[in-house]
Amino acid sequence: MSSLVSFNNVSKTFENGVEAVRSFSMNISSGEKVSLLGPSGCGKTTVLRMLASLEVPSAGQIEIGLEKNANIGFVFQTPTLLPWKTVFENVWSPLQLQGITKSEAKAEIEDLLHRIGLFAFKDAYPRELSGGMEMRVSIARSLVMKPKLLLMDEPFAALDEMTRFKLNDLLLEQQQLEKFALIFVTHSVFESAYLCDRVAIMTNRPGSLHCAVDTGTSQVRNNDYRTSRSYIDKCREISRKLHEAGGLS
Repeated sequence: MSSLVSFNNVSKTFENGVEAVRSFSMNISSGEKVSLLGPSGCGKTTVLRMLASLEVPSAGQIEIGLEKNANIGFVFQTPTLLPWKTVFENVWSPLQLQGITKSEAKAEIEDLLHRIGLFAFKDAYPRELSGGMEMRVSIARSLVMKPKLLLMDEPFAALDEMTRFKLNDLLLEQQQLEKFALIFVTHSVFESAYLCDRVAIMTNRPGSLHCAVDTGTSQVRNNDYRTSRSYIDKCREISRKLHEAGGLS
């Protein structure tokens, strides 16, 4: 399978002298789900931001093999919804910037809101939503662009465990439907093993790739899988590798 994204000895040093990332190299294939896991400050978010062209590498090269006009979606740690817009309007906003009218987008947005369980709240404002519902709107706002690559920076970290589980399952459902590649930043061993095909474990700052653990499975990822022996064994393996990388004391 050809690479969709290639990091080739990528490094990043900020103007204040902090070296966040050093010689990070990794390939990611089309449709693959990859988690970046490591201690706080190891450069996970910086890697994501460089890929999204929100930061410029100090050295090395990032190659992205997307077709012309293909989209990259980015879901941040907080939903960053526009408080004066309804759920429908927030999801429509990136299409609106492309000149697509509300009536032209209506059927597609309503279908997406049905799929993520928010159709009944399409006319609600962010202040009327729970934290989990706000994050679903944020995800929908990225998915409406039909990205070939979706970047997510700890989007579920502030949510309770039950809501987090539900949104993990929602994300997997949408990825299976849309077949986008996913790069997911998290601090959670359990979340990384559940969501992704590979877990890329980073060293302490300056972050580099310590190793990648294969977490692919033929089992359906659901609540039964969360208590299965194979899942628990994968979590143990990831924890051990994270310890080796200096991410656990």
